[in-house]
Amino acid sequence: MGEFRVWGRVEHIGPHQFVAIASAVPVAPGAVGESADVRLQMLPNREGATLARDILVKDLGEALQLRGDRIVEIETD
Repeated sequence: MGEFRVWGRVEHIGPHQFVAIASAVPVAPGAVGESADVRLQMLPNREGATLARDILVKDLGEALQLRGDRIVEIETD
């Protein structure tokens, strides 16, 4: 069982190009059996990317909990 911080953000990468990002980073980097996890989704507008970010963060958090990991922090911007 590991401990993770989950972060979500939206990046504007070009005209009508936004990427929703959710990442899970171990609290103790380099711990045996723990690795970072990143999920991305490309969208044409900020509103869709913001919604996708929230869904990606939720899904990533659920996946971590299902495998027995603990989430110590969730942050979105």
